[in-house]
Amino acid sequence: MSRNATLDLEISVDCYATFERVEAYIPWVTLNSTTRPSKKQALTVHIRDNYDLMNGMLKEMGYVVPIPSTNATSVAILGKINAMNSAASIDMALRGGNSQVSQQSVMLYEQQKLLWKDFSSGKIELPDAEREGAFQLRENELQPDSRFYVDSNLNELDPVFNRKQDY
Repeated sequence: MSRNATLDLEISVDCYATFERVEAYIPWVTLNSTTRPSKKQALTVHIRDNYDLMNGMLKEMGYVVPIPSTNATSVAILGKINAMNSAASIDMALRGGNSQVSQQSVMLYEQQKLLWKDFSSGKIELPDAEREGAFQLRENELQPDSRFYVDSNLNELDPVFNRKQDY
């Protein structure tokens, strides 16, 4: 498999990540028309699939998708996630069943896993992205109930559990 050929094909796909940004995460790889995946497959499959997956997750988190390019901060955050996740999947596809993994690939996978975990769990806030109103209700439902149930003498009515365990 050739990793150092050049490609004169220009492909444009509307995603959070650009192909150049994906390439920056895997500088040891050069994609072209003869590599598997090819540059076209990288754009139309790997980057686009990650973009679609991210939009599905964002929609589930209550965001209006896709996030427009006018929301520069959010798009920059999503661009990094889209690019890194796509780079990891492209690198993995290029290696196929080859068990020899470079240190560069290992570092990429570790960074990508941490970033993806934070994104998929909703820990990464998109400050300028619009949310649908329904999400706010769902988020509030997750907050603990701060009411105390007491009688007229202010004695707590909620049950108290005292458990003793013998070791």
